[in-house]
Amino acid sequence: MSLSVDRSSAVVFPWTQACSSPSPQSPTANEHSAHANWEHWEDEADCGSMKPPALQGRQHLLSAAIIRDVLVGPQQEKQEKQENQENQEEQEKQEKKENQENQEEQEKQEKQGEQENQEEQENQEKQEKKEKQENHEQQEEQEEQEKQEEQEEQEQQEEQEEQEKQEDQGEQEEQEE
Repeated sequence: MSLSVDRSSAVVFPWTQACSSPSPQSPTANEHSAHANWEHWEDEADCGSMKPPALQGRQHLLSAAIIRDVLVGPQQEKQEKQENQENQEEQEKQEKKENQENQEEQEKQEKQGEQENQEEQENQEKQEKKEKQENHEQQEEQEEQEKQEEQEEQEQQEEQEEQEKQEDQGEQEEQEE
């Protein structure tokens, strides 16, 4: 497979024709306006001296720029893209890990809070039951005491009535005698 180049549409600079051209020509008006820094052409046959002075020192820079743009640029772009992707993946991984840790911590705190609430509620119910039991026992004691006092009062009253009855009967017997 051969590579063919259509030279009819290519831009041709005068200094590239110097080697093939039998007699170097002076630059045209267009060439002067396009390259204002050209001062003169040297009338020599070797190609190196036919370059305009402005390009002689910049040829290596131009070559380096082409190499950078054509070879290094895409490679560097690919590397930067890969690094960006790796950084993004690492960041997403870190965020996911932090989110998971935060969620686990939150669930742990919620569970602990629920457990503490449940224990507090159980203790409160226990305390209420204990107080209710104590109140019930106290009420029973009070009722028992009231019942006992009532019974003692009744016995006293019966005794007093019996004594009064006996006294009345004794007086009556005395009167009858």
